[in-house]
Amino acid sequence: MDFDSPTSNRSTGEGLKLISVRVSPNLTGSSGEGFLEASAKSLVDRYLGVLLSWPYSIQVDEREGVEANYEVTLPFGTETATVIGWEAVFLADNQQWTIEVVGRREYRDELEDIHSQFLSHFHVLPLSRGD
Repeated sequence: MDFDSPTSNRSTGEGLKLISVRVSPNLTGSSGEGFLEASAKSLVDRYLGVLLSWPYSIQVDEREGVEANYEVTLPFGTETATVIGWEAVFLADNQQWTIEVVGRREYRDELEDIHSQFLSHFHVLPLSRGD
């Protein structure tokens, strides 16, 4: 699920501010410390060369996770824009959850605030089954 700012234009990069929440199978096959280590390695591999800091520990909804902060220049049509992002990964019910906040570098302060507020208020709700 993606949440775009009403001013975001993904084609041109203008006003780009995006929160993405994804759920996928736990591809690491690990849990606990093994999951965190495998996820940190995966983040380093994905963002090597554009990391602003090495992956670090975080908590999302009282669950241990790992996050990386990166900055990269991307093409948007005939223009380029520098984009900053945070990608957090954690396990809930043996599913891998990924929360990413991304936007143009000039919105860094606003994005950093959105990022902290979103992660501190995010809750994984139990699925109810209508048997």
